[in-house]
Amino acid sequence: MHEGNAFVSVTLVVLAAFLVPVLLYRLKIRAIPVVAAEIVIGLILGKSGLGWVHEDQWLQTLSTLGFIYLMFLSGLEIDFRYFSQKRTDRSLPPPLVATSSIFVLILGLSYVLARALVAIGLVDDAILITIIIATISLGVVMPVLKEKKMMNTPLGQIIMMITVVSDFVTMILLSIYISYLSHSFIQMIYLLMFFFGVAIVYLLIRKYSARSIVNLLSHGTIQLGMRGTFALLLFFVAFSDALGVENILGAFLAGCIVSLLRPKKEFVQRLDSFGYGFLIPIFFIMVGAKLEIWSLFKD
Repeated sequence: MHEGNAFVSVTLVVLAAFLVPVLLYRLKIRAIPVVAAEIVIGLILGKSGLGWVHEDQWLQTLSTLGFIYLMFLSGLEIDFRYFSQKRTDRSLPPPLVATSSIFVLILGLSYVLARALVAIGLVDDAILITIIIATISLGVVMPVLKEKKMMNTPLGQIIMMITVVSDFVTMILLSIYISYLSHSFIQMIYLLMFFFGVAIVYLLIRKYSARSIVNLLSHGTIQLGMRGTFALLLFFVAFSDALGVENILGAFLAGCIVSLLRPKKEFVQRLDSFGYGFLIPIFFIMVGAKLEIWSLFKD
């Protein structure tokens, strides 16, 4: 009976993922991104609404895989060639300079707001609140940019890079700050080990990926490229998890490595189809389903 209930919840979530974009299109609602609508549907079906969807082992696993895969696709979408191209308009700053400057501005404004919250007595730790406020969710920004067809534009890439820098620099800053508070820097050593391991794996992949056997086994039922991509993704997730590093960082860097290898457009489209057609909508719907919104009004 429990197994049947699990499949009922999974079926409801998958049906909701199918119906959300259809309803948005039929109702001609263009202002609301699909990911936001999926979270709202999750609120309606989950703990804060009808209570039809419960987080069981199946949905928890699929939702986690959806988030990991979303981070992988976020790394895959970064076009590193754009940041190495020569600028045609010399009046504009280089992309990396613009990205870094905007992030520094965000960090400064976040600190001002955090100090204001400390001054009125709502929080005690200004540095921690600064890191929290400065964080921008890559998992939300990237699907919206993709939906609005902005990923291949200079503005879209700038927004993407600002989000990447904000999300992952604040993650590293949080690790440093926690290490400082605990007077133990072992976590920072693990983080450096992780980045060193990623660099080695990238160099090995770049060295052997162009060999004829790889091209020979990348067609038909073997699909070595797809197998290798998922093996790389899960290896980095497991590697980061073993070192106590956020597994989404491993997933993102796996996507960056695949992007640096410049895969064919058709291959990227197949990866996109799997993620946005199945796993990623489940993650966003479960975000809403797990949220107990009414408890926010109790305190």
